[in-house]
Amino acid sequence: MGYVTYAEVTEWFTPDEAQATVEKMIDWASSVVDLETGTRFESTSRIDTFIGDGYTRTFYLRKTPVISVTSAKIIDDDGDETSTTVEYFIEDTGKVVLEDTASEGYRVQIQYNYGDTDNLSLAKLATIYLTRLGLEMMKMGGGAFPSEAVRLGDIEYRVSKEKELRTIIMDVNDILSRLKKIRVYTPDRSDRYEDVRRF
Repeated sequence: MGYVTYAEVTEWFTPDEAQATVEKMIDWASSVVDLETGTRFESTSRIDTFIGDGYTRTFYLRKTPVISVTSAKIIDDDGDETSTTVEYFIEDTGKVVLEDTASEGYRVQIQYNYGDTDNLSLAKLATIYLTRLGLEMMKMGGGAFPSEAVRLGDIEYRVSKEKELRTIIMDVNDILSRLKKIRVYTPDRSDRYEDVRRF
């Protein structure tokens, strides 16, 4: 789901395209914001699963910032689950400390909500600008919808001949640079991820 609605987009500009096309472009623009910043700006539920080693109680969740930790479970070889208490977590790093350890080979499953909800208004503004740019790119490309994997530099290149669109891309670059976060890299924990499942 996109960060803005069709009604919010039409407050900024009047698209020539049908509402369904604009809504599809909003979803595309929202995915570009996520891709460029490496985060979500709405509360999103997720489960990370780690492999226990018998002594580790500290785990680093894969998505930050963490809004809340919903549950933590230790799952044994037979699939039996035991809840464990979360002593504390740190939002920006995603560090979670549990009361209990998991025996070697057991799984630790942590359910949590993440997202940079404090900056949702900036993400919305970037989405509106990118929606407009995407619609213009579609016109330039003979109606072809932009690729899901397109990066900001590619968009900038495609609209470089249009003065007004160049101004919009400069605004988008400015907004996204404010939204980018320093990624936390924890190599000693990377081998403990077993799988990731979304709700």
